Amino acid sequence: MVALIVLNYNDYDTTSDFIEKIRGYSNIPKIIIVDNHSTDDSYERLSALASDKIDVVRTTANKGYASGNNFGIRYALEHYHPEYVIVSNPDVEFESAAVEKLYEQATQLENLGVIACRMNCLSGVALESAWKLPTYTDHLLGNFPILEKLFRFRTTYTEQELSDELVE
Repeated sequence: MVALIVLNYNDYDTTSDFIEKIRGYSNIPKIIIVDNHSTDDSYERLSALASDKIDVVRTTANKGYASGNNFGIRYALEHYHPEYVIVSNPDVEFESAAVEKLYEQATQLENLGVIACRMNCLSGVALESAWKLPTYTDHLLGNFPILEKLFRFRTTYTEQELSDELVE
């Protein structure tokens, strides 16, 4: 079973549009909308989307992006025990086939922690979809903005490295 976590903060329109696009995907049986303690009426409005497939929950305080997503993941694990969890921003688009492909890859790989797909921007702007785990040296270089710019290649993948269907 797959559960999808989507974080909302003061952006009902974007989040509800996203949910309308994916709610019919049969390979995502559970969607958890986490309202990250919005200061507008987002939570109340999003609550109208609740159904057997969609839960709408709210954090008690906005402690940032990671905390809000972790709240949703814990909720999904406690209530639905999914095999896989998808964390998605509400301002993206993807097809059901992308979820299917990720699921197929995930079930075939041993010792998998995280899997992600390559992002393509509709405007044609190249987006970084993945980063290498930084080393101690990378962290040191990160403290010096000029050096960080010069050695940025150390933590980003090249186009050639990302050209394979599956990149470890």
